[in-house]
Amino acid sequence: MAISESQRLKELQHYHDTSVGLYCIDRDPMEVDIDWVRRNAFRLESVDAIEKRRREEAAVLNGCHESDCAVHNGPAYPTGECDCIQSEKP
Repeated sequence: MAISESQRLKELQHYHDTSVGLYCIDRDPMEVDIDWVRRNAFRLESVDAIEKRRREEAAVLNGCHESDCAVHNGPAYPTGECDCIQSEKP
């Protein structure tokens, strides 16, 4: 029996809602101690969070501004000084 598009979307949403933010390890927890888990656990991120971080890192590396940076406000609004992640560099 084929799964309907709406059922597939419900399943994907359920997976997203129950997995994003969880901490994961790639070993059997019974084989490692709690200190190993604390050092090696990683947190699942949403696709949006991963994409946002990737864009921010690229902007810093390339020296370019994010699309919502104040330097891009014109012509509808006055342009302003840079307020994107690049401006937070030390």
